Amino acid sequence: MSCAPLFEDLGKDTRDFLYKDFTDQVKAEAHIPSQSPYLTGNVSLTRKEDGSVSCALAPTFKFSTAKLDLNLSTAAPNAKAAVEVKDTLPGTTVQFEATRDNLKSCLKFQNKFFSLSTSLDWMKTLGAAAVLAHQGFLGGASMEYHLKNRAVVPVTSSTATAAVIQEEPLVHDAIFFAGYTTPTFQSYAHFSKSSRVCGLSYLQRVTNKLTVGFEALKHPNKPAETGEAANPANIIVGVEYSPIPDVSLKTKVATNGTVGCAYIHKLSPTAKFVAAVDDITRGTQKFGFSLVLFDE
Repeated sequence: MSCAPLFEDLGKDTRDFLYKDFTDQVKAEAHIPSQSPYLTGNVSLTRKEDGSVSCALAPTFKFSTAKLDLNLSTAAPNAKAAVEVKDTLPGTTVQFEATRDNLKSCLKFQNKFFSLSTSLDWMKTLGAAAVLAHQGFLGGASMEYHLKNRAVVPVTSSTATAAVIQEEPLVHDAIFFAGYTTPTFQSYAHFSKSSRVCGLSYLQRVTNKLTVGFEALKHPNKPAETGEAANPANIIVGVEYSPIPDVSLKTKVATNGTVGCAYIHKLSPTAKFVAAVDDITRGTQKFGFSLVLFDE
């Protein structure tokens, strides 16, 4: 590996493998052709399961060490602007992202043996993470502090009522993780100190035609006095098989009863079609289709 991965990227390939293609939307997305090396982008049209339709235009302006991403969507909460500056110092990346009601900044550093990242979510969340890497083995921790809003509490005395602003203390969470990766295999285990959630993920390309993935999440059991059933571990297993070049069949099965299937066809070097159905066994089947036209 050229650089140690960032914390946010750990397990991303497994999550994409198990969830990304099992969409319940009808979506068409196309790359915007441009003769300029400084401008690229995508345009998409999406119809959700509830019948709502949205259109999004996402241009990207590229410069020598920086880029500006815009996402102009008819679904207002999804509109955003992001600026990314790389290698101001070797290995560093600075990001700023703005949405309609939020502002977020990130500072990241990567080299061959470790990565560091910090983020500030408009004084609501402050996070930091570190990943150590050596010969495929990974380990590290992530800390997150939630800065709670001030609470206005009315205080009544014998003569008057006054409003007192109380600062609630910081709430923090810590996630510890370990993993091992190779070009064809990756596995991660993690544990959250605050929520007591532990998990394990695994992804392997067995052959050029067969890929398998696995994810298990264990939530803490409900207290016995509540009378609620204990939370069993939720396990998802996915398999992708390519019977012929450019065609893949994917299926996933979960212990909560979810079963999904997807058909993926690479129509050309610049086009991909996906048809999927999810929740097959629950009687609430969700169908989705997508056509993506991308750059060469």
